[in-house]
Amino acid sequence: MKHLTLSELGDILPHAAALSDVSETHGTLCGMLCSDRAMASEKWLSQATAEIDPEDTQVDSLRESLSLLYRQSLAALETTDMSFSPLLPDDEYPIDQRTQALALWCQGFLYGLSIGKLPARNQLPDDVREIMSDFSEISRATLEEGENPEETEHAYAELVEFVRVGVQLVFEELLSPQGHKASATQTPAR
Repeated sequence: MKHLTLSELGDILPHAAALSDVSETHGTLCGMLCSDRAMASEKWLSQATAEIDPEDTQVDSLRESLSLLYRQSLAALETTDMSFSPLLPDDEYPIDQRTQALALWCQGFLYGLSIGKLPARNQLPDDVREIMSDFSEISRATLEEGENPEETEHAYAELVEFVRVGVQLVFEELLSPQGHKASATQTPAR
């Protein structure tokens, strides 16, 4: 399966004024996959294409690309090899842009969880509640002037790894048969 890159998605999403917009869109998708996989495809695809002019000649290509992103994200979450990774700018981008994208990814993830069929917060597993609180903190992440670049890079890498593993845990806790609830897989319509 071809994997879409952040810049490829930035080129095709009509509302993606910045790469961080693409990260937030991917975060929303992943949150929806964790909270309401059965409805995620249609809800997310509808949201992601809301600003498209139906007469746009690229609409079919965009829907196909977004369906591919949906399928590759779901496949990564469902594998047991922990291959999931949030869609964020590469290391070649400045750390402030990557930090902003990570913050928006987490914000999108929390939004995606909230519009799904998530139980009341007090009914969620403790691990999920803790991850949601941590992601809320990360969604407000910014860089301070004069921070040590090496320490900043290290901290950023640790946060990305925390988010990557945290999303896998939330997915497993909420949607696995052994977790909080089970849901059927659904592939988005084209």
